[in-house]
Amino acid sequence: MCRRIFRRVFLALAVLISDVGCAVVAYQYSALVQCSRFGYCSAPPSVALWYAVPFALGIGLCILAAGLLGRSSRKGASCPEPEAPPRNP
Repeated sequence: MCRRIFRRVFLALAVLISDVGCAVVAYQYSALVQCSRFGYCSAPPSVALWYAVPFALGIGLCILAAGLLGRSSRKGASCPEPEAPPRNP
């Protein structure tokens, strides 16, 4: 496969991970706010922000991979042209 395709896949994956990460952190934060409002949990709501760390690492790795693939494709490595099917005599 072409490196440009993999680069776009990694960039799309980074966007998807960021969207999912925002949803997870927002839900956990609101759950901890609600929990602390009624006094049946001991963790402060700011603990929910630690859920963002794995998502940030995943986004960083996807962007790094996309950057490495983009750099190698700029050096002259292009997509191979598809071969024509052999003709029957």
